[in-house]
Amino acid sequence: MTQQQNKKELDTRMDELEAQVPKRRTPIDFATFETTVKKWLLLKDEGILRILVATIIANKLKGDPVWLLIVCASGGSKTELLRGLNKIPNIYNLSDLTPQTFLSGQKGEDGSLLNHIDPNNTIMVMKDFTTVLTMHRDKRQEILGQLREIYDGYIKKAFGTGKVKDWTGKMGFIAGVTTVIDRFQTIHQVLGERFIQYHLVHDDALTLARRSMSNTGDEAQMREEIQDAFADYIAGVKVPDTNPDVSGTVKEKIVHLATLCARARSGIFREGYSREIEFVPDPELPTRFTKELAKIASALNLIDVSMQEENYQLVFKIGLDSIPQMRRAIVKKMRLDEEYEASKISAMVGYPLTPTRRALEELEALGLTKRRRDGNGLCDWWSFSDMAIELLENALPEAEKCRKRTVPDSSGDGFDEAVKFFDEVENKTSPETSEGGDGQEIGDTPPTQSLMI
Repeated sequence: MTQQQNKKELDTRMDELEAQVPKRRTPIDFATFETTVKKWLLLKDEGILRILVATIIANKLKGDPVWLLIVCASGGSKTELLRGLNKIPNIYNLSDLTPQTFLSGQKGEDGSLLNHIDPNNTIMVMKDFTTVLTMHRDKRQEILGQLREIYDGYIKKAFGTGKVKDWTGKMGFIAGVTTVIDRFQTIHQVLGERFIQYHLVHDDALTLARRSMSNTGDEAQMREEIQDAFADYIAGVKVPDTNPDVSGTVKEKIVHLATLCARARSGIFREGYSREIEFVPDPELPTRFTKELAKIASALNLIDVSMQEENYQLVFKIGLDSIPQMRRAIVKKMRLDEEYEASKISAMVGYPLTPTRRALEELEALGLTKRRRDGNGLCDWWSFSDMAIELLENALPEAEKCRKRTVPDSSGDGFDEAVKFFDEVENKTSPETSEGGDGQEIGDTPPTQSLMI
């Protein structure tokens, strides 16, 4: 081999080694970070950047992980935002999930993902969790079961070859998903206890289309600058040894918020064909949800402790956004001190009357709404229960309490996009969901029992 060839090979190797060395970051403040991202992306939602950064920070704090779903329609910038996390240390991007992804029984080199990542500092990022939701239900349920165990810090799996593999650790998880998640009703029961949701508020379609056109041809530069901005900001965040505290007032608000929202997203069993409620399990207890909301509040204070009221408004939004869509719409639109006919609520939330009435019945079964029957038997009048009023009044952000006791409509999270799904349900005679299942798939035999949540 000639001296020139040796030099070329050495230079190539040096380039490879340099590429593996993390780039030295120059920390930037949040305002600079936000300006850089908004230079490229049209973000009507003022809270999404703080929530994404807060979730990264929260997973670095002591305690259980925080798992976040960013919910938005296709093309709503969630993919570019999640791609922006790529240069942050210990971020692992995942494009696809199978039942063998986390722990694999293959022979030879271990193909188990969990054994190839840092067991205590990794945050898994998946741009489109919708692919998991649309899998065959058996595979989907297996993956969701594995995720539950991973969140809890330990998973063990036995294979037909006689191999047994396990994993212990702490892993964060951030994923994007479309509003179709509310079509798969039992996802809220399977994952609801562990995931929090944030519904991204986006601008109108025409405005988004114009901004997208202006970025045409500059996508590579856009992604590079956004990724550098995320990484540079996170590089300047000093995570303390003890979790940042939140005020006693905010703690009490979070307790009431988590109690309300955990109950509001709890499961209800309906009979398969008549759709009558036949079993009401004990509501979800708010223990996990309280801790996740508290960690997000702590992380938001670490970003800017002077914005405690604004920070809590984001926590409040996460709480309501984690309730299934139909019930969430009702909670947001109803005033605390009024009662309504079901038809009026149906018009307020923009859904057909039948699914609106079912959601009201489910909230009633969970103790959050109450019904007053008209003496003439003409109609029922619906209002919040005393328990719901107490929880909401103690959970409301201070800025919202002057709005004539009206629950703030904080999301704008795609109700209209989901109406078509309920229209489809209205036109079907078969039930939507089954015990332990989800939205009925084409070709499935109608189940005999349903779980609507």
